[in-house]
Amino acid sequence: MAKVLPEAVMVGTDGRYGINYNSFLPLLVESQKEMTKKLNEEKEKNLELMETVNKLSEKVEVLAKQLENLSGTTQTIDKSEFKIFPNPNSGRFLIKHFIPVDALNPSIVITDLAGKVISKQDINCVGLCTSSVDLNSTIVNGTYTCSIYIDGKLVLSDRFIVNK
Repeated sequence: MAKVLPEAVMVGTDGRYGINYNSFLPLLVESQKEMTKKLNEEKEKNLELMETVNKLSEKVEVLAKQLENLSGTTQTIDKSEFKIFPNPNSGRFLIKHFIPVDALNPSIVITDLAGKVISKQDINCVGLCTSSVDLNSTIVNGTYTCSIYIDGKLVLSDRFIVNK
């Protein structure tokens, strides 16, 4: 220890060694700053990846619509095509869902367990879509319900956990 951080080592009058714990504080503060910087960089990368996923999802939506127009088939909504990820999350998450081409006014509604609406956003896509939700400024830790409404009717819902 004396070689690595000599200012942290004290030698008493009796020749016994001791540690000055205050000498560690600058190192701890700097390491905390470094970790915070790395965490912020990772959050930024995560946001960029979410944006890429959304852009790719939009392209897939266009292709799905074109395919449906070519095939003339009717699309149905399948529970397996409704996913919230990550779950648990910090209030910022993605929802994978399927919206039929003929759907009117599709929307995502987030409610707390008491049924109070926390957020509502329109869905502006058809086919297999990924919607981004950011509730960080309006949400506290807890369990919430994410619901998909089409034509004002509940189609699918699932619960998710927020743990900031």
